Amino acid sequence: MDGETVLYVDGACWGNPGPGGWAALLLQGGERTLLVGRQHWTTNNRMELQAALEGLRALAQPSRVRLVSDSQYVVRGLKEWLAGWERKGFPIQNADLWKALAHEARRHRLKVVWVRGHSGHPENEQVDREASQQALLAKEELEAQQGRPLPLKGGEKPPTPKQLRYLKALGHQGQEPRTLAEASRLIKRLLREGRTPA
Repeated sequence: MDGETVLYVDGACWGNPGPGGWAALLLQGGERTLLVGRQHWTTNNRMELQAALEGLRALAQPSRVRLVSDSQYVVRGLKEWLAGWERKGFPIQNADLWKALAHEARRHRLKVVWVRGHSGHPENEQVDREASQQALLAKEELEAQQGRPLPLKGGEKPPTPKQLRYLKALGHQGQEPRTLAEASRLIKRLLREGRTPA
């Protein structure tokens, strides 16, 4: 168990449930390993758990691991709730992933750390972007299978014309956001990256 491995994890979902993605970034002895994946129909919580699970599974040997997540569900689950759930036989949602995560966690000396999301932490921002990209790819694959765009979920609002104009002024050239919340997150991220309106 020489040295500490740092594992950054995040999950994302287009709608909840909906197409989702996850990302895990392993920092070991100066090396960075990025793992990603996606599912066509899942939830945000399942993607958060999948990221942690796949990151720990990628470690062939028992290790000292600092797992960093912006998900209170993952952090509090591992630190506070998991032992009680195990005693009671996992009478919870996502029991399959929690059981697998409990098994992987026992292989390592695990320290779990919460970090505030979208706060400028470079590795957390990286896994957030990668998980969101995987969710977008899953959405596009699903839309291609169905031959039509996925509908907006109940309660979601489309982006405002002002938001779209501002994104264009900030130099955004990727896919146009489909919801007001997604546009807001994208604008904040571009501003944090130092973009200024043209």
